[in-house]
Amino acid sequence: GSQLRRHHEAKWRKTIQDTLCEWAAQIQSCSAIFLHAPGPLNTRVLYFDRSPLQKGDPRIQSVPFTTSRPSFQELNRVYATLNAVAVERR
Repeated sequence: GSQLRRHHEAKWRKTIQDTLCEWAAQIQSCSAIFLHAPGPLNTRVLYFDRSPLQKGDPRIQSVPFTTSRPSFQELNRVYATLNAVAVERR
């Protein structure tokens, strides 16, 4: 069981890192990058030797609110929330 889990984690890590490399030009043109990848394992997946993401990049920020399980629906919710403007009356 654990060997199969490690195999799938390695495959998942490679898929994400390959995708980040493919998107390098688009990532470099971003003015803001919002990430939510808690834990050391997720951090190592995002910041690797050829990664277009670099620790300390001022464009990289944490998603400023609670997120749910990773899904396409949750991605769309986070995107919509980050792009919304809230006006409050005083």
